[in-house]
Order: sequence, then C-alpha cells, then structure tokens
Amino acid sequence: MKNAENRDLTRSNNLKLTLQQLFNHDEISRAEVARKLGMSRSTISSLFNELDEQGYVNHLGQGDSSVVGGRKPEMVQLNSRYGFIASFNITHAHLYAGFFYLNGEKILYQRKDILEHHNILDILAMMSGYLDDAIANDDTIHGLLGIGISMHAVIDNGEVIDSPFIKMDGISIKDYFTAKYDIPVIVENEANLAAIFERDFDVDAPVSGNIVVLSIHQGLGTGIIANGQLFTGFHGMAGELGRAQIYPRDGHRLHQVSRIISEDALIENLIVASGHDGVDYPKAVEICRQPTAAVEKVLDDFADNMGLLLNDALMIYGPQKIYISCSLLELLPSLQKKIKQAFSSYNRNVSVEFVVGARYISMLGAAAIVTREAMGLQNFKLHFRWPLEFLKNERK
Repeated sequence: MKNAENRDLTRSNNLKLTLQQLFNHDEISRAEVARKLGMSRSTISSLFNELDEQGYVNHLGQGDSSVVGGRKPEMVQLNSRYGFIASFNITHAHLYAGFFYLNGEKILYQRKDILEHHNILDILAMMSGYLDDAIANDDTIHGLLGIGISMHAVIDNGEVIDSPFIKMDGISIKDYFTAKYDIPVIVENEANLAAIFERDFDVDAPVSGNIVVLSIHQGLGTGIIANGQLFTGFHGMAGELGRAQIYPRDGHRLHQVSRIISEDALIENLIVASGHDGVDYPKAVEICRQPTAAVEKVLDDFADNMGLLLNDALMIYGPQKIYISCSLLELLPSLQKKIKQAFSSYNRNVSVEFVVGARYISMLGAAAIVTREAMGLQNFKLHFRWPLEFLKNERK
C-alpha cells in the first residue's frame, strides 16, 4: 500500500515537472523534456499522454533535426486555450481588469474610473459584469480557472482587514466570488502582488529569491519576497512600512512615512514650491524638467528621504535587490537619478531598479499567482512573460 502511494506521489510530481517545462518554453520536444528532467523517453511519453488528455498540450508538428541528423523531433507547446485567468486591481481611483489565456496572452484589458463608486457593492457588480462577459465569450476547454484580486489594503488569508479607500461594509470579496463562480479566488495586497510580479516576470531577479518592492502611490506599501516566497507577516502587516513613524530630515516631530514619501506628498510639495493651484502627472513632468530653486529643493529633499528609506528597508528586510514601483517616478528620470545617488551614499552592493509599467504589475502579479494555483505549480520556478501589448505600451 505504501509503495503504491509513493508511486502515485512520484508520478504526480513528475507530471508537475513536465508541465513546468511545457509552461517555461515557447515550444519544446518530448526528447528535450526527457533530457532536461533525466527521465526515460517512455516515462515522458506516458506523462505527456496524460497532460494531453487533460488538454494542456498543443501539437506543433515536426521541428528541425539536430546538427548530427536523425529523426526530426515532434514539437509541442502549452495549449493556451486550456482555460483563462481573470485578474483585477482595485485602487482608490480605478478598477483595472485583465483577462489572460493560460500562457499569458491577453484576452481583454480595461481600466474604469471608480472615484464616484467607492461602494464595494458597486465595484463587485462592475467586476461581475466583466467576468460574465468573458465567460459568455469563452473559447477555451475548461473556461475560467481562477480570479486574482489586488487591493490597496491590509489583507490576511484573503480577507480585507483594513481598507483605506474602499469601505467594505463587512463583505468578503473572496467569499462573494467563490460562491458565485465556484473557482479559486485569491485576494492579496497590491504591493505583495507587485513583489510576486518581479519574482515571476523579471528574468534578472536574484537567484537567492530575496527582493523588496516599494510601491509608492497615494501611500506607501512594501512587498517582500524572502527565499523565493512571499512574506506577509502576522495578519498581513509585514509590508505596512508607510504606517511607520519617523523623524523627517528637517523636522522635529514624528510623521507617518507616507506623509513624507508618497505621490501625494511629492505633488503637495510641488504645488507649494511652484505656486500652481494643482499638479497632475503631465504638470509635474513640466515643472521638474526646468525646476526653479524651490522645486529643486523639493526634489532633493524627496531623494534624500528616499535614500534613508531604502537604507532602512535594506537593514530591515535584507534584500539582494530593491524595486521601486511608482507611476509618477517613472516619468521623472532626473529624480530617479537623485534617489539612486542618495541611496549609494549608504550602500553600493544592493541594486535599486525603477519598475517599468507600475500601473500593470499588481494586476499581472495577481494573474501569475492564480495561474500557479490553477496548474498546481505554486512552488515551482515558472518563467512568466509580459503580454505583448503591455510591453509595446511601456516601450513607447
């Protein structure tokens, strides 16, 4: 009996290893998978037959023979139409909705203004509308495989503990969608999902698996990957760095970190320094392109405080690499340079990288974590790829 159980466990793990190879390559032959995994061709053939029956395999026909000749290999790839994933990012101002085939190919991406709809029931109705439309137009074998949801909130085991922008009224988002669609639903903090994105999508992410993502928006959040795994701490509070109390460089009173380092704090200071009534992203770029002495001081102070914060994050979390995700800072390369210079005065061994496409990454991180759940590959090394349209947008 025990031997049979062991054989079942071994086969289950071998199936997952084979599926991992299928996911990680645009196309591959069975012979190549056998070589990479150190298994016999007959074993691999049996495993592929099972995955084929489940709908995971797309047959491409014969590939090129090797340089020494021989029979041409049969090439296969992951069947993108196995099923599809839904992911959402709920911010203070927008609802981002993305639908993706299993291989990451985009089906639909939309952004909707929710400034006038901070009622959670209105937001859930919008999300349900997107989901119902996607299901009605589904062209896959297994349909909707799972839903990932990113929020600017403290979240513990999928339940929102504290939401600064959206009043929850005691409603469980996870329970709502699980009951309605009967599929896996993952609800997670946006900074944590930004960290998942960097772990899974960045080909240059440290092999050690120790990274930190500072997510700067109206506030400040931190996503932590420790030894390759997401670390959220007690009740999901590990990344709430923006709520910490510090003394600013030029002050004597304690302030929350997010009152000094956030998009809101930077824009507020730019308004005062420039004399403008209001500052949006384009105006901020214009002001910072030819800064007055007062604006230059605002930028210098922000960079100095960022340098201190980055050093504190390094001392607290011990990452090998730190990412900064901030839509406003993406547009201000001169301020990025100041921040890197400020941090380099404390440390030159840990690199800092500014994320490209900050508005997408939490949604894509949600898609990644749900994709893993759907395939049963939660703890396997997977190589995710940016959807082509998003890459083109960021390169522009």
